[in-house]
Amino acid sequence: MTSKRKSTPRTESRFEPCLELILSLEGGYVNMSADRGGPTNCGIRQMLYDQWQDSLSRPRGPVELIDREDVAKIYQEWFWKASRCGDMPVPLDLALFDASVHTGVPQAIKFLQKVLGATEDGLIGPQTLTAVARCQPVETAKRILNIRRVFYDSIVARQPVQRMFLQGWQARLDRIERSAVWSITKEVHG
Repeated sequence: MTSKRKSTPRTESRFEPCLELILSLEGGYVNMSADRGGPTNCGIRQMLYDQWQDSLSRPRGPVELIDREDVAKIYQEWFWKASRCGDMPVPLDLALFDASVHTGVPQAIKFLQKVLGATEDGLIGPQTLTAVARCQPVETAKRILNIRRVFYDSIVARQPVQRMFLQGWQARLDRIERSAVWSITKEVHG
């Protein structure tokens, strides 16, 4: 007898709850000299906010004053949609979304492709989507989180000044893992 794994939903409706978790991890405005990102608010760097304002033909302003609507739209357009999180099963959508926010979309997709055994080109195409359809979403999400742990360790090895952020990065991954497991439990058991 062949067992079938329960299909997990792929839906854009997960964007808002995933965004709320990401925003709780990102916090508010910070401008630390050791942080390579520079001035950042709700996880949005000044440079990214400038690009967003430019794309809308709006005057640039300080990221410290970014409003919630722009924050949500940036996350949805430039992270959630860019990494096709809406095409991912629960909880892979959350793991990929957080990786996209924290390491950039191409790198996040390469993490996904690496754990799936797909070509690591940083683009989600038919090969990656086929591999996603065949994967175990919880295990794949956990493997992405583990690869990110190694990735952060390698950043610190190359740039020891970044060690001050390592504990926070690791705590972030722990929180995403707990939330991912909770998400799938809720989806499966209602």
